Order: sequence, then structure tokens, then C-alpha cells
Amino acid sequence: MALERDPAHPGDIGDNEPEEEPDPDRIYEQAIERRIEEVSED
Repeated sequence: MALERDPAHPGDIGDNEPEEEPDPDRIYEQAIERRIEEVSED
């Protein structure tokens, strides 16, 4: 149970996603926030 980020090992390449790539949940939240902002501007 390693909660801290260790340097990537060759076996962990599948987990080693680029930092710039946001996770799907965050993309979904941002889409909702944009929709709310668009509605409140009207």
C-alpha cells in the first residue's frame, strides 16, 4: 500500500500517465462548471 509516489519502475509503466493529462472525472466536472457558467451568463 504505497500512498506516496515512488519513482517509476519498469513494471509500473502502465500507471505512469503524463501529469498534463487530466483524469476523466475532472474533465466531467469542468464540463459541468462550464455549462453552469454559460447558463448563469444568460
